Amino acid sequence: ETGDRNHWVARPMELPDNTPLVFEGGCDPAVIMREWPASHVAKCLVFWHPDDPPEIADAQRRQVAVLDEACRASDRELLLEIITDKKNPGDAKAVTTIMGEIYKLGIKPDWWKLAAPNDAAGWTLLDATIRGCDPWCRGVLLLGLDAPEADLIRQLSAAAAHPICKGFAVGRSIFGAAADAWLAGTMNDDAAINQIASYYGRLIEAWQKARREFANPKQLNPMQSVG
Repeated sequence: ETGDRNHWVARPMELPDNTPLVFEGGCDPAVIMREWPASHVAKCLVFWHPDDPPEIADAQRRQVAVLDEACRASDRELLLEIITDKKNPGDAKAVTTIMGEIYKLGIKPDWWKLAAPNDAAGWTLLDATIRGCDPWCRGVLLLGLDAPEADLIRQLSAAAAHPICKGFAVGRSIFGAAADAWLAGTMNDDAAINQIASYYGRLIEAWQKARREFANPKQLNPMQSVG
């Protein structure tokens, strides 16, 4: 028992929208994580583009290396979230270039959190990069970037065809609208909970359905419910 009802928990390390990376809560991630439950995963978003100036890229390398060392010293898993371009987060070539820079440092994140590639070729590139540099990597979690539900379901359906993708972590998309309404006083507790749970349930159902169809394309009855 971890105090989290045995849930898998990844906690953010970064101060939002900082380039180069700045840690939330202090300069030393080892000190920050000392108070966490041992099971918590260190999640860190890094905004890093291949065309960033050398001084920015060097600072990113130093910060990611410090975080990796702190995770290894505390026997804690590391999840790196890479966004190279907010306007085109699915640019797999740019993303894998930055992943390559991180792998060159000898850093092998346990998890990657990435935007859905723009096409199937992007998934192939991500898969080849990860398997070529670290075949023991646990895989990719899909990030949501507050996308509309229809777009997320389309992305999940495409991702399900690629075993390197293990699931999704799309918090704002799930709770954002409900949280705004609740904070504004236009939605009560029960309605907010129900809306969040319903949205989350639909995404889980879409993911499981797509995963099953990929695994058993001839065996799945199209009318069969997937839970």
